[in-house]
Amino acid sequence: MIIRQIFNNNVIRAENQVGHEFVVIGNGLGFKKKNGQRVDEEKIEKTFVLKSDKIPQKLIDLIGETSVEYLKVADEIVGSAKKEMGDIVSDNIYISLIDNIQFAIY
Repeated sequence: MIIRQIFNNNVIRAENQVGHEFVVIGNGLGFKKKNGQRVDEEKIEKTFVLKSDKIPQKLIDLIGETSVEYLKVADEIVGSAKKEMGDIVSDNIYISLIDNIQFAIY
């Protein structure tokens, strides 16, 4: 995987060999790295598949401003909701959920 965008030291946007994009989370993934460098795949803790090239700017902004812990909590909540309700839960829920988690903690 190649780094395409560094959100912070722990969250980056990456692309694999066939051009699929991911948001990956891991301790120190973006530390002292630059776009175009290879991702240290051993450090990856969580991978989010980006199904569309048109990622909402709001989500990109939130990822860059959000701590890894909040992203993990949001992912656990969405995962649990999808188990209970199936595919009716849209991935767009991440935007409002992350925003609400941050607001509640602040």
